[in-house]
Amino acid sequence: MEFSLYLTESVFGEIASFMLGALILFFMIYTTPRKSRGYQHLLWGMILSVMGSLLLTLLAIPWSEMPTLGSSWFQAISMCCFLYLLIYHQILICIFSYMNFVLSRDRLWSPVKKWGSVIFSLLYLLPAGGMLLRTVVRGSEVTNQAALVVGTVHYCAFFGFLFSIGCIVVAVHGWKIIPRVVRVSFLAFMPIVLVLLLFQYFVDTDLFLSVTYVLPFTIFYMMFHSNPYDEVMGTMNYDSMQTVLREMLENNDRYVAVEVRFPQLQKPAMVNDTMEIASLMTSGCQAAERLGRKVRLFREDRTTFMLISKVESRKEGKEIAKGVFELVDSFRFSGNTLFYYKILALYNDPVIKDFLSFQMFRQFLRSNMNDYTTSQFRVASQKDYDDFALNYKVRQALTDIRDRADAEDPRVLCYAQPIYNVERQGFFTAESLMRLNLDGEIIPPNVVIPLAEEIHCVHALSCIMLNKVCREIERMGDDYEYEAITMNISATELSAPSVCSDFYEILAQHHVPVGKVRMEITESAVFEDYDTVNDNIRQLIRSGINLYLDDFGTGYSNIERLATYRFHTIKFDKSLLYKAMESEKLDEMLSAMASMLKNDDHEILVEGVETEEQSRYSIERGFNEIQGFKYAKPAPIEELVNYFGRKDAKSV
Repeated sequence: MEFSLYLTESVFGEIASFMLGALILFFMIYTTPRKSRGYQHLLWGMILSVMGSLLLTLLAIPWSEMPTLGSSWFQAISMCCFLYLLIYHQILICIFSYMNFVLSRDRLWSPVKKWGSVIFSLLYLLPAGGMLLRTVVRGSEVTNQAALVVGTVHYCAFFGFLFSIGCIVVAVHGWKIIPRVVRVSFLAFMPIVLVLLLFQYFVDTDLFLSVTYVLPFTIFYMMFHSNPYDEVMGTMNYDSMQTVLREMLENNDRYVAVEVRFPQLQKPAMVNDTMEIASLMTSGCQAAERLGRKVRLFREDRTTFMLISKVESRKEGKEIAKGVFELVDSFRFSGNTLFYYKILALYNDPVIKDFLSFQMFRQFLRSNMNDYTTSQFRVASQKDYDDFALNYKVRQALTDIRDRADAEDPRVLCYAQPIYNVERQGFFTAESLMRLNLDGEIIPPNVVIPLAEEIHCVHALSCIMLNKVCREIERMGDDYEYEAITMNISATELSAPSVCSDFYEILAQHHVPVGKVRMEITESAVFEDYDTVNDNIRQLIRSGINLYLDDFGTGYSNIERLATYRFHTIKFDKSLLYKAMESEKLDEMLSAMASMLKNDDHEILVEGVETEEQSRYSIERGFNEIQGFKYAKPAPIEELVNYFGRKDAKSV
């Protein structure tokens, strides 16, 4: 068998593959590609591909014609051929591993994943090891370099062909779960690879084996992991930003991240010339590149940019943030259209542990930067990090409480505040109040409830609270003289069809009469979902549960609601009380409303009474009940017995 070795002809395919692979590898290392779980297989595969193509090119050089080489060169060539066999095997394993990542959702793929690589490796490596052993034993008898190299190439082409057929079979099996773009890419290169492997097996005069593995790695990198820069702005995309930040967070690097938003572009109707603003944004981005050698610029969407840079200290980070602010502000008046910006700077901190918490912290800081008609520059302070740490801690705890659905969850504390009855001069009702106990730290409801509503776990908390209220009612039995204990219903709960049935079930479990529990409904809850809310309110009233209209005098309060729903008690908000005491006009309005509601057979209650003056004012205005620190402070619900009178004591 002849093997013509001419460097410019026979190994052209190998040289081209080496150059392409080296170029792609350079971009994979130098740029910031999107790094999925499968990317490591792609990177390692490309490294091996460059090594393999270089080694095969060197093996194709006719070393036997060089007189300076001794007789041991054959053994060296043999070892290099075996090394190439090992490299080729690892290349195929990398492709197999990448397919495993693509098909990770296919349960039937698990046995193939588990045993496929083992069986293939045994079939591939055992004959290869035998070839090496045979060459070492025969020693100087092996003198034909061409035959040795050609045999190695044929061996790889044969197993590569079988491997490709196996990949096609597996891909067809998982066709429905493979994304369409992956299927199209697979169909684009796999026929080419099969044809090249077949030709390589039968052709001895040319080498192009490396094309069959450099090509797939290149296609998958370009389509799914490459980082296309914006050619005008020089920015990278969101996936690249995610990759860079994850690496920095994993390595505990010091960094500064500066977010620049142009909120007007979210509402184009607010500006006359969006193209001019976009042009100014481009100029600003190009200027931002000059802020530092380590600065990287990313574009999340059409309105938001992110500038990220490694820094030696927070002082350096603040200088970069200030530079961004001055730069953006200088372009603000450059054109005919005035634009507004929102600049937010944050630094590395132990609270920010991963990309998710980074994004949550950004959203947390954005909460006070939603005005579209002003420019703002905010640098995260230590208080911001501390507040977010609490926010994040509460959010994680609430999620866990919701998922566990434990009616006796010890983290949810049930407090209660007794309510003073003016006419009877005693305590006959109380409002249950929720607290959260996280590692000994008591979290108040004004922190808990907004987060609970955001992550949809308010109803889970209400069910736990109702369970603990019913347990206390059950414990007190008939030994104490009281009317009921109230609890709050969130706006989101009344929009859920199952809210009433869940409450009834808890009451039945503890054998608590419905009249012993009352519900306080916030005003904003009433019209969020009119039909469902209307049905739930009427169902609660029909069941015998008395309802309170909470926070009356604020929000969306109006007389129509009082006419639509029969509320047992109207609870005046403390802010209305405080303002009425300072304003004669508001005082007249409050007095008129109180008189009107009492004439309509409503009980009226005022909250937030803390001083003797406020108490006297409330009594003079005719309030039936008063709630506030002046009379009783919130305490664990078990302490209600200290306020409710015992029936046996009264009889004595």
